[in-house]
Amino acid sequence: MRSHWVIACHNSNSTVHIMSALATPAPALDDVFYHDYRKVQVVNVFGYGLLLTTSLAIIVYLRRTRSTAYLGDMEAAKKVLLPAFEPLLWILAAVAGGYCSFYLGAAVAEYSGPLSSPVYTEVLYMPRQFNSYLVVVYLSQPSLSLPSLHRALAIAVVLAAGAPLIALLTVAIDTDLQVRYTLLTIYRSIMVLGFLYRFVWPGSRANRRAWRIFLGFVLVYYVSFFSQTYMFFKDLSTEGTFFLFTTSFWYVLAPFAIWQLLKADTEHWRGVGRQAILQNPDTKVHEVVSAQGLHVLLEVHQRDVIDFAHLKIDDKIGVGATSDVYKGLLRSSTRVAVKVYTPNEISEATITEFSQETALCAALKHPNIVAFYGMCVAPPAICLVSELCECSLDALLTQPRPAYTDPLLAQIVLMLDAARAVAYLHSFSPPFLHRDLKPANFLLDVNHVLKLTDFGESRSLSNRAMTIKGTIEYMAPEVIEGKQGVATYTHVADVYSLAITLWDILHPGREKYPVGRQNPLKIFEMVLDGQRPPLDHELHPLLRDVLESAWCSQPEYRPSAMAIVQALEQVQEELCGILAQNLLRVIKCLGPHLAATGNELTHCLIQNEYAFTVAEATRLGNALMDAGLLHHETHERAFEDSATITYFFHEQAIELSQPCVLLSKDNKSNDGGDSSHNVDLLEAGCRCRQHAQGHVPQAKTKWYQRPRKERPKVNALTVHLLNDLAEEDSLHKVSDTTSLSG
Repeated sequence: MRSHWVIACHNSNSTVHIMSALATPAPALDDVFYHDYRKVQVVNVFGYGLLLTTSLAIIVYLRRTRSTAYLGDMEAAKKVLLPAFEPLLWILAAVAGGYCSFYLGAAVAEYSGPLSSPVYTEVLYMPRQFNSYLVVVYLSQPSLSLPSLHRALAIAVVLAAGAPLIALLTVAIDTDLQVRYTLLTIYRSIMVLGFLYRFVWPGSRANRRAWRIFLGFVLVYYVSFFSQTYMFFKDLSTEGTFFLFTTSFWYVLAPFAIWQLLKADTEHWRGVGRQAILQNPDTKVHEVVSAQGLHVLLEVHQRDVIDFAHLKIDDKIGVGATSDVYKGLLRSSTRVAVKVYTPNEISEATITEFSQETALCAALKHPNIVAFYGMCVAPPAICLVSELCECSLDALLTQPRPAYTDPLLAQIVLMLDAARAVAYLHSFSPPFLHRDLKPANFLLDVNHVLKLTDFGESRSLSNRAMTIKGTIEYMAPEVIEGKQGVATYTHVADVYSLAITLWDILHPGREKYPVGRQNPLKIFEMVLDGQRPPLDHELHPLLRDVLESAWCSQPEYRPSAMAIVQALEQVQEELCGILAQNLLRVIKCLGPHLAATGNELTHCLIQNEYAFTVAEATRLGNALMDAGLLHHETHERAFEDSATITYFFHEQAIELSQPCVLLSKDNKSNDGGDSSHNVDLLEAGCRCRQHAQGHVPQAKTKWYQRPRKERPKVNALTVHLLNDLAEEDSLHKVSDTTSLSG
């Protein structure tokens, strides 16, 4: 009986599919075919090995380039792919590695396998189709999140498994070769139509040229593959073998086509960070910047978008309800805090939701506001990059309290920092509302300076209906009285929250409302009834007046944040006068001069238990300068723990326990950091107080240096743009629930 063979050789790293009208075992293969099949195995080892090597080489190259880009190298940054693509490359490498190992082992062991089984040979066809499906499906989705990759992986597996399942079905029902070939050809033709559709109408991501280069590569592969299977089906083994090798060698170029597409998609996401943040969204966003304002902000805040290649994310340091916080390194030199948001999907609409906080953070520049470096779009995450601080005020207040010689002085510097931050926000016209002032949103930096953060709920609104935001114990009565999640209140609601925060600083670890513990509704009732946290009987009278007036039930009777700053500065000057007198006695014992180095003063403060760390001593040194009692020798620096920098006391001001600088009310700063007290009695050029508060002027440019292009002063402009909101939408869109985050 004559046996005739129909050989369909496809290489999904080139596999040989032998179908026989008579099921003949593999050992019966003639010598000519066995020799050809050995060649196919070698080609497959070479093809998959090259795909594996190229994928791994790209991963290594990206990691090396990324480490260079962290240093701020712009050329290296342009070569870096999104970190989200690395898992995709590992999947491609794993598939290639698995099949390369199989073909290499089969070649060494002279194993041909059950080539007469159509299911077996179809399984050998799978990897190349799988790679094509995976890349196209993944990059056709609107996001690069992990769920998107999981979906793409599942879809690619199902599509690639379609042909083996059809082969299994035809074997089960015992169809002839013609039916099997027809069904497989129809199935693959449907897949090709999908690639043709994407070729004509490329996806919104990457760019049309990159899409068409990759899809053109895939279509050429399928043309060669269809030719190959047709020739073997017609028993034209010579022509079929030619297309078999053509298909195998052509797919060797796959990594380069994939690289071009991923690179183009990376550039797409780089652009989305600048465009989607500030473009007019298709749907209105509640209390967000208007379309006109967004386009202006695009021009002034482009510098606040950080390229993902320059940002290295390290250890996690905090977990929130909607984001996690990590330590990071910006351009390999600046230690930063990275707030990482990982929404289910990242699209232009998603990024737009973060435009409010990004634009606001970029506009706010003050020593008591956490420094903001920019926003980074690195799918599957959106990152807000800011100054790295040591801990939150909330964490500080829960720690065991050291036995300070003057506990109130250690507290007053923190209170003054907090009040200056709020006064700065309220100095704009109209004032900015933070809407969630509490100890957890104040951070302590390395110099023990308190800084305000978390502006996600901030709004620039004046006497307008707004959604209720805040934390229970810090909510003003007028906010609590809001109905259906909407209340009308002004910036004095922040003053109430500030008063409760100042109470926390003065009474660390104490319960505000012991009776209403764990019962939000009970706390609401107590606040509306006029009950407030208890005050110590020995509390400084001026501080008592400040707190009682600031948490008054009638908003119109509350003082401004600037008035609170001025009152706290009076207390600070009084306490610093006592401290300076004690320090001055020590300095006089060491010599006739009234000067000492920063290191000597720091050691003295710690030794006498006014401070217990260098950071606390540095903060007290700046408090002395802020009060006008201590000066830098040339009035050019803030207080530092240095053995080479000298500071001197102003003895007359100490004796009078009065600041040496008295500013008239007409000249008070509108930044919330300067009180109305001080005219320099030492010399007109003294700027010690500004340095002590952190208002450091720019260094003067030397005559031989090329002047730097001045950064535009856009803070006021940004504030007005942020105030241009969709009023009608804000009045009709009501929050379903009141935010009761604690």
